[in-house]
Amino acid sequence: MADSRNHAAYLIALGLLAGMAAGCSDQLIPTPVVYHDRHIDLDVLTDDDKQRTTVDVFYVTDRVAQGPMDDRRYTNGRTDMLKLGEATVRFGDDRLTWEQLSEASHEAKRSRSISIRLENARELGELDPADPGQDRTRPFADAVEQALRGSRNRDVIIYVHGFKVDFAHACKVAAELHHFLARQGAIIAYAWPSRQSLALYGGDVKRAKQSVPQLVALVEMLGRETSVNRIHLIAYSAGAPLVSSALKQLREAHADLDPPQLGEKLKIGRVVFAASDIDTRLFATEDLPAYHDLPDHVLVTLSKGDSALGLSRMMHAGSSRLGSADIGELSEEELEVLRTYDNLDAIDVNYTDGRRSYVVGDDHGYWYLNPLVCSDILASLRFDAKPERRGLKRIPGRQIYYFPVDYRERIIAVLTPAYERIKARQGAD
Repeated sequence: MADSRNHAAYLIALGLLAGMAAGCSDQLIPTPVVYHDRHIDLDVLTDDDKQRTTVDVFYVTDRVAQGPMDDRRYTNGRTDMLKLGEATVRFGDDRLTWEQLSEASHEAKRSRSISIRLENARELGELDPADPGQDRTRPFADAVEQALRGSRNRDVIIYVHGFKVDFAHACKVAAELHHFLARQGAIIAYAWPSRQSLALYGGDVKRAKQSVPQLVALVEMLGRETSVNRIHLIAYSAGAPLVSSALKQLREAHADLDPPQLGEKLKIGRVVFAASDIDTRLFATEDLPAYHDLPDHVLVTLSKGDSALGLSRMMHAGSSRLGSADIGELSEEELEVLRTYDNLDAIDVNYTDGRRSYVVGDDHGYWYLNPLVCSDILASLRFDAKPERRGLKRIPGRQIYYFPVDYRERIIAVLTPAYERIKARQGAD
């Protein structure tokens, strides 16, 4: 009877974890606070030729492909070959206009919901990690290059999703982020082959780690075959071990290079570990020390209220997860080493200074579903600025930041000068 109860509790925990880890991608995410009331106008930031109700995003996946090349479907099967392509995501139905999408994209409380669906995926090539010099990457690299050359921003963002989502989900979240980044630069959804089954969490964690060589090959290919300025990575939930291991492997493969040479060759910019489901101690004492000088900046979001990570901790024998890290697991000597990394910052999204009641609750997808957190992450990806410069405050006595009560006014003040310069250039044109 006891074994039966334990098994049932395990499955219930898996179900809760899966539901929270998957997040919601069927409706447009809440409007980031920077766009509320059009203090920063997304219409001004979005080029005229990109003001439409569809969004094109790039994708890479080691899922098994089916169907014609211009209308691909990707299954839960896994392959060592990385498929490269471009996907079209539609906001709303065929009757939705850009003006209506724009209105919804500026509302703090949305008057209409905006649905999201994957409309089409077009495969452009393949990348074989065992033979990264082969020519089948060229159409994809050319498409990325064209997107960069037609943009004010020449950065690429790679979004690595979490547990229990399918190919379409990864593309839809990438499209939402790209939309609220004014569709500048290029974004790539890395759709590793997670499955849509509650009981396969453990197996999917292993699958994510199997995709490390593919992510490594992708980063090196982008640096080699495009004129990208910086490559940023977002590691969400169970995607964190994949990203962290790939960065470690990249640094080990280029052990002879110093930081400036690494920046020139690999071009790793900002790495965001958002609600990350990776062992805290492993990350702090093995992974990060191995590659801390590779990225320009590392940002970690923390939420003690993240129920999904609490359940994940139960399933990992009590080891805390980075997204809800238990600092008590680290010795003072280990913490001192972390303090020497001046490119590492953490944000406690639940901290209150006593003047507000802002907390994100237990939602595992808070990093894109909460308008404040989403605004800061998007700003961190677009501006080379420390947390104080983005409007955050430092928790007294700790090297961790929080959202002050006047964060919205602060972040708008930070972004306004760049926004006014863009408006002025458009007026001159």
